[in-house]
Amino acid sequence: MKTFKPVIGRHSFVASIAALALAGASQVASASLIDVNFFTTAYLPNGGTATGAAVVGTANDQWNGINGDAGTGTTPSLIDTTGTPTGVTLTYASEGAVTSLAQNTQPTPSMMNDYLFNNTGGTLTVTLGNLAAGTYDLYVYLASNDASGNNRAAVVTANAYTALATGNSQPSFIAGQNYLLLTPTVGASGVLTITESDLSTVNTSGEVDMNGLQIVSGVAAVPEPTTVIAGALMLLPFGASTLRILRKRQSA
Repeated sequence: MKTFKPVIGRHSFVASIAALALAGASQVASASLIDVNFFTTAYLPNGGTATGAAVVGTANDQWNGINGDAGTGTTPSLIDTTGTPTGVTLTYASEGAVTSLAQNTQPTPSMMNDYLFNNTGGTLTVTLGNLAAGTYDLYVYLASNDASGNNRAAVVTANAYTALATGNSQPSFIAGQNYLLLTPTVGASGVLTITESDLSTVNTSGEVDMNGLQIVSGVAAVPEPTTVIAGALMLLPFGASTLRILRKRQSA
């Protein structure tokens, strides 16, 4: 399994984040893309299924909109971005879904306006089932418009692949801030488990959020320019204590 392993030293750590960001923005070259967004109607009456592209995808992509107000649930077969059923299932466990108090300033507002949350210092979990064995590009979106100053910083693990983000809202998609790109491996079980928990060294709210995700398999992607420096610089304050936490999580 491919694992994101923190390395000793702040310069090496930022270099890893920069490499992650460079892989972020791309154009999908096939239809094997599944888009998922989590929404609320309890707090946002017009909440619903997202539309358009995020970091990957096109304006005509079809999304799987999941009402997360109940906090937990399991979906029937997800569709891909062409509307074709895939057989892939999704189960989630959180404290519910809400919308930001602040006005949206982020791209793809139909996805980023609302989100699953956990604000008691626990773990938010999303599990995908019936996936084909192999390695995937997984984009996880995790920023509330209310977040700033790393106060909702998160550690995300997808099977054995781990990365972290500031959780800060941004006017564009920036790797390591309002989204993460992970490349987890799925085995013969067909299960991909995604967990998100607060990065306690800098997260002062105890809350983590998940707006949605995109998962890509068997595609040829052409990298495009993306913002690297901002994401890397925002992660510098995490420092040595953050590296120790990640090492501890991986050795557990």
